Amino acid sequence: MNTRIATAILFGLSTGLLSGCAPWVNDVIHLAEDVKETSDEYEQEKHEERVEELNREYEEFLESQGEFETDKDEAEQSIVIMKEDIEND
Repeated sequence: MNTRIATAILFGLSTGLLSGCAPWVNDVIHLAEDVKETSDEYEQEKHEERVEELNREYEEFLESQGEFETDKDEAEQSIVIMKEDIEND
């Protein structure tokens, strides 16, 4: 009989305590979800910035390769012109 009363009192106290903490626990859960969402957004923005940076670097690389090839073609053309001038003399 005493164990039943003690069990009922313990159950009542536990239920009362948990119902009192429920709003606080709910707030903590929402806070954790907001932090996770903000973190995900931040990571996405950093990823997009990195992709843009890599695209710029790649475009600069392609442009520099194009300029290098143009300079090389001009150098070879100058050599050919010089050879033609020598043969014509």
